[in-house]
Amino acid sequence: MQTLAYKLVPTRTILNLIDITKFKIGPKTNKKMARNQKYLSVRDRSYIDWAIYQMSNRKRTQVIYDEIHLHGNNDIVLPVKNLNNCIVLKEETHVMIMFKGKWISSEILNIIEN
Repeated sequence: MQTLAYKLVPTRTILNLIDITKFKIGPKTNKKMARNQKYLSVRDRSYIDWAIYQMSNRKRTQVIYDEIHLHGNNDIVLPVKNLNNCIVLKEETHVMIMFKGKWISSEILNIIEN
C-alpha cells in the first residue's frame, strides 16, 4: 500500500535553513565541514522532492546477493531493522560517510580483497 506521507516533508523550510558551515568549531571541524559542504550543498527544491519520492517509493524486486552494504545501527533515516544482509556498524548514523569516509573506504577495500 502506497502512502503519500513523503509529500508532508517541508522541503521549502529545509532549504531555507541557515548553512550549518557557519557554526564551525575548531580547526578539525573547519576542515571536515568545508570538505563535506559539497554533500550539503544541493538546494534545488525539485531535486530534493524527487529524491524523497524515490526513497519513499522504491520497489526493489530482486535481491542483489553480492552487494556490499555497510549500515549504521543508529540510522534513523533508514533504520537498520528494515534491512537484511548488511554489515552493521555500531554507533554509526545516516551521515557516517561524512565523518568516517577514510575508514569506510579502507573497510570496503578489505572486504573486496578478502
